[in-house]
This record gives sequence, C-alpha cells and structure tokens, in this order.
Amino acid sequence: MKDRFLLPLGAIALLLVMFAFPAILVPNAMDDVPERASLKVLTTYDAAINMANDVISRHRNPPTTGRLAALPSDSREWIELLNPMGRKAAGGGPALLEVASDDTGAIGIAGDHLQVTITLPRYRGLQHSQTVIALTGDDGLE
Repeated sequence: MKDRFLLPLGAIALLLVMFAFPAILVPNAMDDVPERASLKVLTTYDAAINMANDVISRHRNPPTTGRLAALPSDSREWIELLNPMGRKAAGGGPALLEVASDDTGAIGIAGDHLQVTITLPRYRGLQHSQTVIALTGDDGLE
C-alpha cells in the first residue's frame, strides 16, 4: 500500500525539480545579463589596451637578445594580433573590428606601424572612449 503512494510522490518531486525550480531560478539568473555584457566589453577593451601597450613597449625598448617581429602595418593585422582566438563580442560577432560597434559591443581597432587607436563603443550605457598608443611614446586618452 505504501509503494502505491511513493511512486506518484516521486513523480511529482521529479517534475518539480525538472520544471518548477528552473522556472523560478532562470529569470533570477538572467537579471544581471546587461551588467555582464558591459563587463565583457570593458574587459575586452582593457585586454586590447594592455596587449597593444606590451607590443609597442617592446619596440620602444628592444631586447638585447633575440629578434623582434615587425609591428602590424594596418588595422586588420592589429586585430589579428590582439584577437588571435577570435573572441566574440557581447552582442555577437567578432570582439574586435576596424570600427567600434555600439550595437554588438565590438571594440574598434585602427592602426598602422606607428600607432594603434582602441575605441570603446557606447554599448549598454558605456561611455565612448579612445586610447591611442603610439611608438613615439605620446599615448593618451581622448
């Protein structure tokens, strides 16, 4: 007689775990998606600045041993250097483009063998910003 009631109770418990709990938890987990998207864009922007600074600083002060690769000659080469794994933007598509995208959160990269300009888009409330890193050492924010 007990077994007759345990099976339906077990089925009800299984249905609760499979459907009711996710229905409650998923909307709560999705509340911070805009903040996470903005954080991803800012993290990508900071990583691009750090990597570009590293590359250019090695050319300002060349090592005494070993060989140094040439600086990228155009925007496409800078993008390939800064995003070799093809990271994606928060809103989809490539994380780095030649022109920043306010729609997808893609960071803008424009440069040549003398300097690179890294642009933060106006994405989900972020403020537009540019960082110019130059071989001559005249770096700055606009």
